[in-house]
Amino acid sequence: MKTRLAYAAFLLLLVGAAELAVRLGGLDLRLLPPLLFYQEALPSLHEPDPDPWILYRLRPGARAELRGRAYTTNSLGFRDPERSAAKPAGVTRVVCLGGSNTFGAAVPDGQTYPAQLEKALNADFQGRFEVWNAGLSASVPGQNAELAEEILQRYDPDVLIFQKNNAGRRAFLPGQDYRSAFRKDPGLWIENLRCLPAPDRAWGRVLARGALWRAAAAALSRSQRMPVLNPRYASDEPNRLRFQAFWQRHRAELPIFLMDNSGQEGGDWGAPELGLFERDSLPEVPCREYLYIHPPACAYRWYAQAMAWKLSLALPGKFRPKPGWKPARDTCRKAPEPGFEPLASEDQRARAILARWAEGAPADAGLRKALSNAACSGGSR
Repeated sequence: MKTRLAYAAFLLLLVGAAELAVRLGGLDLRLLPPLLFYQEALPSLHEPDPDPWILYRLRPGARAELRGRAYTTNSLGFRDPERSAAKPAGVTRVVCLGGSNTFGAAVPDGQTYPAQLEKALNADFQGRFEVWNAGLSASVPGQNAELAEEILQRYDPDVLIFQKNNAGRRAFLPGQDYRSAFRKDPGLWIENLRCLPAPDRAWGRVLARGALWRAAAAALSRSQRMPVLNPRYASDEPNRLRFQAFWQRHRAELPIFLMDNSGQEGGDWGAPELGLFERDSLPEVPCREYLYIHPPACAYRWYAQAMAWKLSLALPGKFRPKPGWKPARDTCRKAPEPGFEPLASEDQRARAILARWAEGAPADAGLRKALSNAACSGGSR
C-alpha cells in the first residue's frame, strides 16, 4: 500500500513539474500560430483590439486601395463618411454589423449595402437617416455582439441589423500578439484545438485549463492525420449563445434584426429575421450576383431596396415610404461593372442555392430560368 502511494505521489510530482515547466516556458502558446485562423485582407486598414472577443477592428482614419477600389475608414473607425458620435436631432440611426459582405469587400467606398441603404432611405422615405457600416471582414456573430455593446454605449443607434454571414472560430490578424487573448479567454483554446477531447464535459473544461494538456492537444492538432476529437472545434454554438444573450439584454431597448446570408439556413438565434432572400423580395428571375458572398455594387443596390421594404413592414412607424415608392427588383441586368471579377466559387455557391430553391419550388418558372441562366453562363456575366 505504501509503495502504491509512493508511486502515485511520484507521478503527481512528475505531472506537476511538467505542468510548471510547460506553463513557465509557454510551450502551449508557442504551438498555436499554425492552428489559428487569420484575417489577412487589407492589413493596413486593421489594428488589434485588447478585447478577447473583438480581437481586431478597423483602424480609424485609414485608407487602402486594392484592384482600383478605395477603402476608407472615418475617425470613428467605420467604413463610412465622417459621422458625429452624437446623433443629430431628427435622425434615425441604423447600424449594420457583419463580416466581409457587410464591410463590402468587392466594392469601393460608397457602394456597400449600408451606404446604398442610406441613399435609398433618404431619397424614398420620410425622415432623415444614417446607416452605419460596422462590418468587419472575417468577423463572427459573437464578435459583432461584443462590438454592438460598444456601439450602444457610444453612438445611440435606433436599429441594429446583424448579418450572420460567418460561422465558427474568431480570426486573428497576422503578427498579432494572440497570447494575451488566450490568457483572458480560455474559450479560445476550445475553439481552436482540433484534438482537445470532451471540452463540453466538466472534466474536459478543467483539463483545458492545464498547460500540459493544452500543449499535448496543440501538438496533436498540428498533424493533419489526426481526427477531429473536439466537437466544439470551429463550432458556431458560442456565437449563437453570445448573440442570443445580447439580444435578450437589449431587445426591449431597440429593434434588433438578423439578416440571412444569401438563403443559407442556420438554427434559432432568437431575434427576428428581415428575410432579405425570401421569394417575395426577389425579382421573378433572380440574378445569381445577389447570392455572392462578395457581390458587385448592383447586388448591393438590390440589398438596399429589399431591406428598405422589409424595414417598412417590420417598423412602419420608423420607416415610412413616400407615396408611390416601390422597391426596385432587377438591379444587375446591365453591363458588367468595371473591375468586378467573380470567383468561380462564388458562381458555384450561387448555382447551388438556386438549385436548392428550384428543387423546393418546382412550379416556380422564374427560379428554373435563373438556374438555367447561371448554368449556361459558365461563370461569366
